[in-house]
Amino acid sequence: MASFAKFVRPAAPRNGVITDRDLDIIEAILRYRFSPTSELVRLVGGNSNVTLRRLRQLWEWGHVNRLAFPGIRNHSEFNYYLDSTKPLDLLLQHGRAAEVHPQMEEETRLNREADYAGAVMRGQHMKLAFLQHSLMISRMHFMLEMASRDPAAGVSLAAWRQGAELRGYKAEVPEMNSRRIEGSNEYVFCSRKPSEYKAFLLC
Repeated sequence: MASFAKFVRPAAPRNGVITDRDLDIIEAILRYRFSPTSELVRLVGGNSNVTLRRLRQLWEWGHVNRLAFPGIRNHSEFNYYLDSTKPLDLLLQHGRAAEVHPQMEEETRLNREADYAGAVMRGQHMKLAFLQHSLMISRMHFMLEMASRDPAAGVSLAAWRQGAELRGYKAEVPEMNSRRIEGSNEYVFCSRKPSEYKAFLLC
């Protein structure tokens, strides 16, 4: 029962107040859309145990939602996302956001209707394919952001765009061919003629 309690919110969550750490967590989840615990701990910074406790508290209050993919012996780490406008209102109230964009509300609505956490509980694992894809994008975003935080790298992440905000935009990239090196199991990749391009929809 103790393990099962990790997946069901308590009927009467503990009382408490919203902290700056809570707002940092909400901002990170909003920025990444879907984010695993291990990445959130590093993005938010500070004491990791405090962040873990605040994540649990935010989930109990219903400000964030979470799910864990089933494994052979144990479930995966928790992956967090927003499926209500309550955390968006908190960012407004505490001056962390100037306004709530319609796109933010749309994304939380879609997450709520998809009910990812419920899909895991009901064993609808095929429904989570989109989430797996989103977490791969989140991982790429995370690696770029963390690398750009290093002053020695000499680079910065100016902006990140994904999802619906890229709808209708395409990038022209060269079409690639692969060729096996004779006598080995190695392959080389090369582009076709510079004049030949293929359009790929950004996701």
